[in-house]
Amino acid sequence: MKKVIIAGFCAILALTTQVSYAQAVQKAKEQNKEQKAAKKVEKAHEKMADAREMRGGEAKRKMEKADKKEEKALKKEMKSDVKAVKATAKRTTKIADKQVSN
Repeated sequence: MKKVIIAGFCAILALTTQVSYAQAVQKAKEQNKEQKAAKKVEKAHEKMADAREMRGGEAKRKMEKADKKEEKALKKEMKSDVKAVKATAKRTTKIADKQVSN
């Protein structure tokens, strides 16, 4: 009897540990994506500053490239935000489903 109770407790502990670990991994991935997006925005701003210092046709091309880079960086930022919202919604749905079933 004691062995069954201990085995059940261990199984529950293992499941909760996996869920906690998965949430921690998800948060780490979100932070990593946010950092990458911030780096891309920063790089785009640097390219714009470099383009402003130049003159002539080269400056125009560099400014266009910097604009494109900034657009891509902002898209990346938005994608990371969307993924974070989706993950939160998924967790909330799981919690709600558990509460309804109990």
